Amino acid sequence: MRRTARSRSLAPLAVLALVAFAATGCNDDGGSSSKDTDAQETVVVDENGQTIGGDPDAVGPLSADQAAQAVLQSDNMGEGWSATPSTEDDTEAPGCLADIDTLTEGLTKTTKAGTEFAYGDAELPFVESTVSAYEDPTAIAAVFDQVQTALGACTTIDAPDGDGNQWQLTLNYDEAATYDVDDQLHIAASGTITSGGGDPTQIYIEWSNFRVGANVGGVTTIDTEPRSDESAAWTAIAVDRLLKVAAGEEPAATTAPAPATS
Repeated sequence: MRRTARSRSLAPLAVLALVAFAATGCNDDGGSSSKDTDAQETVVVDENGQTIGGDPDAVGPLSADQAAQAVLQSDNMGEGWSATPSTEDDTEAPGCLADIDTLTEGLTKTTKAGTEFAYGDAELPFVESTVSAYEDPTAIAAVFDQVQTALGACTTIDAPDGDGNQWQLTLNYDEAATYDVDDQLHIAASGTITSGGGDPTQIYIEWSNFRVGANVGGVTTIDTEPRSDESAAWTAIAVDRLLKVAAGEEPAATTAPAPATS
C-alpha cells in the first residue's frame, strides 16, 4: 500500500482520535471517578486563568523541547522505519467519534510534539507518537469522566468521515491500569475502510493515551493485520519517556523489537 493512499484513508481517523482523546485518561484502578459527570462543577481561577486548588504535586506542562524529547524517537523504533513530523488533520471523524471532539473544546494546549513512523516499503505498520502539554492538569482531569462515558458508548462505527471515506469498525475500550501514570486509556478497533467507491480495506487500529499531570502522551498503531503486541511495546517505551522527561531525567535508550512478519 502506498503512503499517499494510506494517508488519505487510514490516517484521518487516527489523528482525529488522538485529538479527541488528547486531554483524557482513565482512573488507575479502572473504576469511575468521584466526580459526577452529570453535575456541573464550579472551578475557581486566578487572574491568569489558572485553576486554584487541585493537586499541588501535579506535573506542569512540558516545554516544546521537552515534549519533543518525550515522544518516541527513531532509535526506539529500530531499523526499517521512516520518520516524519506529525501533521494535523481537521477532517470530521466518523460516527460517534465526532461527538467526542466536542468534549475537549476549550482546553488550552501550550505545545504539542509528534512523529509518524512507517515501516518498510509497504509503510505499514504506521505508528504515531504524540505528546501534548496543557495549561492546567485540573482542567484536563475534569473532562476525563465525560470522555470515558462517551467512549464506553462508542462501540461500533458505520459512517463516513468528513472526506467521504466509509468506516465500519468495532471498538473495544479498555480501562485497565497498565502504567503508573495519572490517567490512561486504550482502544482497539478493527473493521474496514472504503475510499472513493473502491474495495474495502481491512484495518486494525490500537490507541493508547496516558496522562502525567498536564501532559498527555499517545501512541496510535494502524495496520492491515493485528498489532496488539507491538503496540503494547511501543506504548510502554513512550510512557517511560514521558515519565522520565516529566521528572527531569534522561529517557532510557530502549529499542522495540521489529514488527512480526506474517
